[in-house]
This record gives sequence, structure tokens and C-alpha cells, in this order.
Amino acid sequence: MTLPKVVAAGLAAVLMGAGGAFAQTQPPPQSAAPAAVPNVSPTAVQAAAKRSLSRRCLAEANARHLHGKARTEFRTACIVKAQKSPS
Repeated sequence: MTLPKVVAAGLAAVLMGAGGAFAQTQPPPQSAAPAAVPNVSPTAVQAAAKRSLSRRCLAEANARHLHGKARTEFRTACIVKAQKSPS
């Protein structure tokens, strides 16, 4: 055997042996039960409500084209007003 044939045979053996390393595993079976609702803490709910309120007031300030001190005062008043009257 010549050297190229020996190298080719060795390479073929390595590639056949390494084929199992690239095999894919089966995905886990899908369960019929619905996914559980994640346990959300009350502080996370409050934080989400606060963000939503802040974004609404920000959007309203943008719609009114307010900038600078007027924008800050408007957003503060908007948030305070919205917190006092839940909607």
C-alpha cells in the first residue's frame, strides 16, 4: 500500500467512527397538559402597572409636543392624577 492509500483508509475510518458524534437526539415528547402559569410576584405586577402608566403619560406628552420643564411637570402631574383615580 502506498502512503496516500493508508492516509485515505485512516481518514475514512476516523470519519465513520465520528459519525455518531454528529447524530441528533430525539426531541422530548410534547405533553398534553397545558403549561403552568409562572408564579408572578405582586411587586412584579405593580412594577408592570407602573411602567404601563408611565408609558401612557409619556405618549401623551409626546402627542402634545412637550419638551423640557413643561414635559417633566406634565408627566409628573399625569402620573399622580392616574394613581389617584384608578381606571
